[in-house]
Amino acid sequence: MKKLFILISLVAANCVFAQPLPKKLVKQFEDTGLFYFEYVHNGINIKPDIVNYDPTKLPLRMSYASDEDYLSGERLYLDPRLFSDTKKATINDIKSVMRRGLNISELPDYSISYKKRRWVDGKKLSFEICYGQSVKSSIPVYGAGLYSFTVFAKDGVYRINLSDSTDGRERNADYDALSEYFYFKEGIRRDMSRGIEGTRGYYFINEDAADRFYQKLIEKDASLPESALRFQEAAECIETILKNYK
Repeated sequence: MKKLFILISLVAANCVFAQPLPKKLVKQFEDTGLFYFEYVHNGINIKPDIVNYDPTKLPLRMSYASDEDYLSGERLYLDPRLFSDTKKATINDIKSVMRRGLNISELPDYSISYKKRRWVDGKKLSFEICYGQSVKSSIPVYGAGLYSFTVFAKDGVYRINLSDSTDGRERNADYDALSEYFYFKEGIRRDMSRGIEGTRGYYFINEDAADRFYQKLIEKDASLPESALRFQEAAECIETILKNYK
């Protein structure tokens, strides 16, 4: 009975100390007026009433894993060329590789084939920022792209994902005007109810075009669509909040 009481106390204490970080971050994200929470992982223990679709905002996803759970998942796919022993790799080992701007995994990501990574040390949190896109001839672009933040905190690892809400599978004048980067393929329309992924949409001309688009994006070049600039500003807002969290 005593052991059970101690165990319950430890779990309760962990929940208490795990709450302030996500709640504080969620409040700061909400206060910007830029985001709605498309999905919040139960491990964060935030009330589901914050998960509300809003077409005027950008979708944000958050999830949490303890250090142990994060390691058990990542160790399976760690690149043995970057770690002396993938089965015994620690959080610090992983952070060390991420600081070098390298992909810790040897597992290829077929849907997000173009990635740019960088590391940020904030006042209290350290995190990797990864920008992703598709440069495959079989997968349309994800609008202006995707951003993934892997955040290392005292109580575990948080993931925050931001996506551009522009539908890269449907034709629009803004993207037609970016012919130096994209071309449009009429292809087959996506129909998930019938299990059809579809090929219709915008595609990068080549990887060099993806590079040039990314550079324009981070420079917030005025030649890009307003939706793309809004997406980049939202990503920078997340970075600023994480960097100054204390």
